[in-house]
Amino acid sequence: QLQSLTNSLAASIPATSGLSIIDLTSGATAGHNADQQLVSASLYKLFVALAVYKAIDTGTLSASTPVADSTVEQCLNKMITVSDNECGVALGSLVGWEKQNSDLAAEGFSHTKLAQTAAEYTSAGDVAKLLQRLYAGTLLSPNSNNQFLALLKAQKINNRLPMGLPSGVTIAHKTGDLDNSVHDAGIVYA
Repeated sequence: QLQSLTNSLAASIPATSGLSIIDLTSGATAGHNADQQLVSASLYKLFVALAVYKAIDTGTLSASTPVADSTVEQCLNKMITVSDNECGVALGSLVGWEKQNSDLAAEGFSHTKLAQTAAEYTSAGDVAKLLQRLYAGTLLSPNSNNQFLALLKAQKINNRLPMGLPSGVTIAHKTGDLDNSVHDAGIVYA
């Protein structure tokens, strides 16, 4: 049933698009080009946030560390909730762009590549895997996991996934826009 739904959704988007759906209750998965590496647009910020929160968890970075005329905590908020590019670049530089790629691959995000040259790539499957682990509470420490989820729930750009949901349904999501790429990835609490 989930694959049938995915197929019908895929029929309404460009053939080169990626789509990955995971039922977080049953674990059932479905996809359309889920492993196709695509330009990430601002979805790369999910993986930058992952690296920042991991650095906070290990004590190599503090939430109060100054960055981009702000702090790490404030920049994380702006980077996720309003997709602030200055904070995205500053935080990516702080944790080291390409330095994260081997860690991401080791964690199973094999289609995601970070680079400071605006050549960031990911796949629908990698993003779904990150969100699945975040939802399960296995991505980061409990505190960082909860903070990351809270930022995604506070997303201010709500003209995609939330548009098709009934009023009052909670969604934790991140959007991305770049040239001809338009993305939204999230957890729908139904």
